[in-house]
Amino acid sequence: MFCGYRNVAFLRLMCFSVLLTGVSTESVRSPTPTLNVTNKGNDLYFIASPPKSSPQCWQYVFTYSKCNENPDIIKVTTVNNWSANVGYDGACKYKVQVQAKYDTTYCGEGEQDSNMSSPVYFGQDGDPNLPFKVVMSVIPVTVCVCLIIAIVLFRRHKDKFLPKIPNPSYFFKDMYDTKKLKDLYTTELYVPNEEKNKVRKDEHILHEEETSSAKEE
Repeated sequence: MFCGYRNVAFLRLMCFSVLLTGVSTESVRSPTPTLNVTNKGNDLYFIASPPKSSPQCWQYVFTYSKCNENPDIIKVTTVNNWSANVGYDGACKYKVQVQAKYDTTYCGEGEQDSNMSSPVYFGQDGDPNLPFKVVMSVIPVTVCVCLIIAIVLFRRHKDKFLPKIPNPSYFFKDMYDTKKLKDLYTTELYVPNEEKNKVRKDEHILHEEETSSAKEE
């Protein structure tokens, strides 16, 4: 019985030792870094929290995309102070994530890579062709307004730009109107009063001379 008891205790000790060995040798997954995205001027900065231990063994991988394009990757270390920056396009919405990767080549199997962080969004998607569309919309409206103003001003002052020309048909109609031609040629010409009085005096003198000659006969 004693031997049996000793065998059972030994087996339990062996199982417990194996369990402890597995726990001690199993690598621990690193906590996910926190991520912050800020804009400064024409750049967008990705800033992650540093690792809690052995910073020389870690590398951070930033994955970002803009305007629903294919994602890009930036790798940083403690030399970069766990941050990266890219050019900022105000017409795009950015999606940024970060993951901490453990360098097993130089640091062994101490820890595992962290999970990918939750995405952080920055900005709003816009239309990159918006300025061109605005210009193409404003130009036709401006042209239409200018055309309407020009038409209104032309109607108000059309006599200055296009003076009225007499209709030639009236001229030819008057030429072939016999009544008007007759009135034109039979109308008495203007004679000054002095000439009229002189003519009358001459006629009177001529009449008296004719009367005197008749009496003498």
